[in-house]
Amino acid sequence: MWEGGKDAAKIVIMGAGIAGLSAALHLRQAGYQATVYEAADRVGGRIRSIRDRIAPGIVAEAGGEFIDPDHTEMLELAERYSLPLLSLGQERETRLGDTFFFEGRHRSVRELEKALRPLAEGVASDQRGLQYTNHRSHNALAKHLDQMSLDEYLRSAGADGWLYRLLDVAFLTEYGAPLADQSALNMLAAIGMDPAAMLETFGGISYGFKVLGGNDQIPKAMAEELGEESLHLGHVLRAVRSNGHGYVATFDTDGGTQEVAADFLLLTLPFTVLRRVELDVALPMALAKSIKTMAYGTNGKQVFGFERRTWREQGQSGYFFTDLPAQSGWDSSQLQPGTAGAITIYLGGEKGARLPENTPPELSARWRANLDRVFPGSGGASNGVEFGVNWTTNPFALGSYSAFGPGQYTNFGRVSGPVGNLFFAGEHVSQAFGGYMNGAAETGRTSAEQILSRLS
Repeated sequence: MWEGGKDAAKIVIMGAGIAGLSAALHLRQAGYQATVYEAADRVGGRIRSIRDRIAPGIVAEAGGEFIDPDHTEMLELAERYSLPLLSLGQERETRLGDTFFFEGRHRSVRELEKALRPLAEGVASDQRGLQYTNHRSHNALAKHLDQMSLDEYLRSAGADGWLYRLLDVAFLTEYGAPLADQSALNMLAAIGMDPAAMLETFGGISYGFKVLGGNDQIPKAMAEELGEESLHLGHVLRAVRSNGHGYVATFDTDGGTQEVAADFLLLTLPFTVLRRVELDVALPMALAKSIKTMAYGTNGKQVFGFERRTWREQGQSGYFFTDLPAQSGWDSSQLQPGTAGAITIYLGGEKGARLPENTPPELSARWRANLDRVFPGSGGASNGVEFGVNWTTNPFALGSYSAFGPGQYTNFGRVSGPVGNLFFAGEHVSQAFGGYMNGAAETGRTSAEQILSRLS
């Protein structure tokens, strides 16, 4: 037991996103009190739901949106707080078609399967020879593919024409970075180790879940369970230093600079933000490199409102990929009550990074024209309401989510420590669920378990 008993251990968590809240709750369940400090004026981090802005009763997700069937941490949290889920995989949804609009026309699923099959066979061959666990445990093929950009990999595999353009936009928006700036392993990680998944990667997001009424109900419920006394908003972390037996965190607050001492310190900030914090702590080389250089996507969302969901009237799900400037997106009003609709345009790369939250009329008109080509007739159903979300310009995110560049898997990978009694959590350090809400929740739990192992 920690000297002095449970009340003597001072545990400080930086970040009230799903990772920090998850860690605090698991510590609470074990009988330990943690104090959570958050830079923003709300909890949830990159989970944020926007209600009634597109149309009355419609909830749009500004950040983390989809919960996959194997995202057990998120599913258990929804169950814990009795939050009903929208099941996107029910039959009436899966029988709707997804949309591929390239080189001026709609492409059928049959065309896509035929074009993808030779590439899928090459990917399967690489997957059979690939061995990757982490930056310390991998084979020569993994290192070779990691050092290759995804653009180089696809071109060497023979992808060209409209198929290359589809793959380009799919992985540009999946990871938020141009293919020349992505490791080739990003694609192999996205489709898993099942070669058949290559043909399913572009089938929309029609098998997961969302929280009815908004995903941010989960972090709000977690914060309510923790209580106000455990949460301090408006604390911007500026420095962390070791003081020999623990740590001192320095914050900027409305009331001035504040220092907080900790025996155990958990940092859940995205590395894009953490690299701006003065860390006077000795770190292993791989972790220091990761904090300093880990690549993040620049995804942005532009959400458009409609008086009705014309795409569904035509048998389309609303999930789309295109070589038009709109890039990709989905029906963000899917399964929500009422007749009003919403389409989220999901942007990556430069378009995502430069997305204005107040869209100029000419750009708005251009994107609506894109949607009308992808979903003919949707333009006439527009309700004229829209908004943009850009996490790259958000000072507490500075990016959408982690996305490895060439060489980063085998150079440092998703290293998380701990280093002494300094711990790290967040989607960026999750081996299995990097980039997902579930990765943040999972690493919050595991970091709490690591702290508890030091306390027992």
